[in-house]
Amino acid sequence: MRIDVSPQKVWIDIDQPQFDTALQPPSIIFYLTFNQTFTDRLTKFLVELELKYLKLRLGLLELQVILDPKTKAERRKAIFSLTPNMLQLIEKERQESQKEDLVLTLRISGKVYYQRTSGDFQDSKTITKTESTFTISISKWKKVLGLGNYQLTLLPTDLIEKLENLRKNGAFGRLKMSS
Repeated sequence: MRIDVSPQKVWIDIDQPQFDTALQPPSIIFYLTFNQTFTDRLTKFLVELELKYLKLRLGLLELQVILDPKTKAERRKAIFSLTPNMLQLIEKERQESQKEDLVLTLRISGKVYYQRTSGDFQDSKTITKTESTFTISISKWKKVLGLGNYQLTLLPTDLIEKLENLRKNGAFGRLKMSS
């Protein structure tokens, strides 16, 4: 995704988010590249990132990036940590909405300031609230939940409801395997 602040002069590129399950708690990571073509001024980005899943607010981050005239681009990462409680809430919302994949919404707003190398303030531009959606596949999401051997299987709804009732009542822990 690309956000043009000043077309062909200043923009932000955002890559598809990645899950990092090696971090504890697991995290969603966005890589953002801040770009400029100016050779005679500093460009200062002040951006706010808000991540949501349906009605759940997953996090709010503020980033400040300053590009000097010699720097054309700088890559940063925005990390949104997912606590165990948050993972449960996301999964509950996902099940209630009867969606397989997760569709995350990233809202970006902020300001970009320009300053001459002599130190004089020159100009500023507002980054209006921009929303972008990113889809996370159900297989990636299940890996985040620790279900590495998860496989999507089609079952009749009544059977799924019976299995879910057994799970909620703790019956799976009491079942004994026979040989």
